[in-house]
Amino acid sequence: SLKTGEVAIIFSHPGNDITQAYLNTKQNAIYYSFQGQRVDLKEVDLQGKQNNLAKLNSTLADKTARYSPDGTAIYFTSNRSGDYELYRYQNSTSLIDKVSNLNATTIWYYRLSNDQSKLAIVYSTDKILLGILDIASGEVINSTPLDEIKFPLGWSKDDKHIYISEHLSSISMYFYDAEKLVIKKKRAQLGLTAVERNPGEIVAFDYQSMQFVTYNFHTDQVIPLSNPVLNYANLSPYNTYTDGKAVMLLFKDGMHKTVSRLLLSKDKAKRQETLVANLLQSGHMQAFSPNMSSILLADKNENLNGNIISLLLK
Repeated sequence: SLKTGEVAIIFSHPGNDITQAYLNTKQNAIYYSFQGQRVDLKEVDLQGKQNNLAKLNSTLADKTARYSPDGTAIYFTSNRSGDYELYRYQNSTSLIDKVSNLNATTIWYYRLSNDQSKLAIVYSTDKILLGILDIASGEVINSTPLDEIKFPLGWSKDDKHIYISEHLSSISMYFYDAEKLVIKKKRAQLGLTAVERNPGEIVAFDYQSMQFVTYNFHTDQVIPLSNPVLNYANLSPYNTYTDGKAVMLLFKDGMHKTVSRLLLSKDKAKRQETLVANLLQSGHMQAFSPNMSSILLADKNENLNGNIISLLLK
């Protein structure tokens, strides 16, 4: 502030670099230039066929993409309006509509409810927030601040609870009340996926045994479903997907990507890991499709673009 000398965030350009800034005290304005890198989304099936989603991408950053639970739409984030917002792309019509009114500097992760009327989302403004977004209005119904980024991995079948993990300072799975956004229970060393089989019982990855398991928040019972995953340290919520019966895993080495399928079973003899695809594709993994036939990638464009901005201070 020019009057009080207090330091505060007045504006942001997420994903862009401010290269020059000039303060005009007479006009009470800031003039600055920024440049950013374009990020485009593409869809690749497991045979390597690519869909560039030409009607989806803008000249700015389109990323953090997920399929809707029924696979009919792609949700993604974009800074095409200045701040990051959530958008929806209909596969059948290629129409795009804006879903949120967050004015976010970053959208980290989100998950649609089973009835597709709400969305659990972790995003940043001047702080990191966990929110419940109403799809119809685009407004946040409720939110709570977080100390660090967390990952809403799944909703309970009745949409009354959300399973949310953390993977940074520690690894844990939280059992949240979806209305009040309060933590009802926590389980350490559990993460990656959260598909509910029975009330309070989910398929997730146990970092202690290095296996996919079912864990019951009501009874604390743990049942192994897979053999140990040897290269599990390369996995994240972005490159891991399960429908509760099988798990899809993507490992990357530069542009080379390996996709494997794990069949889940309490019977050790029936547990199988199968190499599904070897793909030579650039881009960062975003999500698997619900039918496990394709993946979404976010690919940076090498060309920079920029603008000069005049910002009036109030």
